[in-house]
Amino acid sequence: QGKYHRVVSDSCEEVPEELRGKLSSIHTHGTCVVVYQDDACAGDWAAIAPGTYGHSHLNDIMFDNRVKSIGPC
Repeated sequence: QGKYHRVVSDSCEEVPEELRGKLSSIHTHGTCVVVYQDDACAGDWAAIAPGTYGHSHLNDIMFDNRVKSIGPC
């Protein structure tokens, strides 16, 4: 287990600079989030909910080390 960033907002958040290019899994804490390839919740995206395929291994859905922003579902 490495570094983590907890999202507690109901709006778009940028991934902190020190974690950009380093996210390889998402723990949704029982909610749903959308991860985006670009800043400002833009670009390619994937919705991730509890039990969603790929949430524990973002490489399975082609998002390993590519998440730059996160927003609510």
